[in-house]
Amino acid sequence: MKRKLLRIGIVSLMTVLLLPSLGCAKMVKKLKKKVSNPFVHSNYPYEPDTPAPAPHDGTFVSDHGTMTFNGDGESVIIDFDEVLAEAVWLPAGRQEASYQFLSGDIPPHRKIPIRYDVAMYISITVDDSSSVLAVGLVGENGSKSTGTGCTTADRITFIDVELDGRLGVNFLKMADAAPRPSSATVKEDAGKKGASGMSEARQREIASSLSTKENAKESEFGWFTRTAYSRTGADAPDGTTRIDNMPLLLNGDWKCFMCGEGSSYTGTDARVLNAELKTDGKSVILKLNWWRVLNPSVEGIEDESDMPPTVCNGTWNGKHSSVHFVSDMGNVDLTDFYISADGDAEYAVGTFSWSSGEQDYFAMMRGKTTAGNFKPSKTGKPSTDELLLLRAKKRSGAPEAELEWNPDGTATIHLFETVDDGDGDSHISTWDWYTIDPATMTGTDFMEMPVDLN
Repeated sequence: MKRKLLRIGIVSLMTVLLLPSLGCAKMVKKLKKKVSNPFVHSNYPYEPDTPAPAPHDGTFVSDHGTMTFNGDGESVIIDFDEVLAEAVWLPAGRQEASYQFLSGDIPPHRKIPIRYDVAMYISITVDDSSSVLAVGLVGENGSKSTGTGCTTADRITFIDVELDGRLGVNFLKMADAAPRPSSATVKEDAGKKGASGMSEARQREIASSLSTKENAKESEFGWFTRTAYSRTGADAPDGTTRIDNMPLLLNGDWKCFMCGEGSSYTGTDARVLNAELKTDGKSVILKLNWWRVLNPSVEGIEDESDMPPTVCNGTWNGKHSSVHFVSDMGNVDLTDFYISADGDAEYAVGTFSWSSGEQDYFAMMRGKTTAGNFKPSKTGKPSTDELLLLRAKKRSGAPEAELEWNPDGTATIHLFETVDDGDGDSHISTWDWYTIDPATMTGTDFMEMPVDLN
């Protein structure tokens, strides 16, 4: 009996001892099933029942640099200017880097990797340099917000960095992985979005920042005249992205150039003028403000500024991202719109069909250009611009030259002279156009013949 009771007692004791253990095991198993490891779960610790967004992809642009993401959620190419680089303690210029979005301090792990739409920080590492920057939103009154919904698929803002007297540095993405033009201040993206993915408010803001009242110059359209007459290149400069289905991005004032059909630029008339484009996304109005007629064949110039503006009415074609305009003087077809890789310039190309039946090539552009006459260096050592202009003038014999940098890194040099017409009037007589690679000091002239400036 004692043995039986002892056996029963031992079994009972083991059962009592095992029950808590089995209960804990079930509880641990249940907890493991409910709470994942924060270092591997993309949704931890927020929004556990929603899928994590796809990593950033494409180029994001600010006033002081760019960040280009390749979509792997780990690597990024940063290109910060000296001002931003110093502010965030990272190297200036183009750098390959790695990045992570981070949470706030979560004991005992402190900041941990997390999905970007709930992140409070971003960590950027270049070689041995690493910086952790707060991300979120900065209000017009200087208030800051961070966390859920503050960083989006097309906006990353460093909220603790103050540059140019403003708090916050916005990095903004354009649709279709196109670079976003610089913008001094961008409000929260709350407007209606079109098929492109960019809100109407942001399209209007970019258009406003690029709009220009400056008179058009013949020298600014070398990218177009070389194509129109040599038929050897694309309609827009290299390194540009076509603007698709974003009509509000085109609002504002433009510089324009028109040139007649022909095999040589020196044998046809050309016009420089300005235009105002207004659209609500459907109907489009283009007002042409006439200025000058250039006739290189007779070295003449005609002032058209006293002509009344020509108003052209059109409709946006969303399928082809183009506009057909109708006016009393003729029809305008703008078939392609582009934006430069750095977001500082826009381009448009098409044709002007006169009522008489003649047709001109037609181009518009606006934004930042780098062109100017040769000026001596203050340091005595010529800059790259000065060296290119000096050698181009010496080789060609032209008395004057202007230089413009292209998005692909080449330089376009306009060689010309200013001819006095008397009575205070003058005109530009073009000698040649050079396109030069500054690394080799070689390139081609207007007729696609080789040019060596060494």
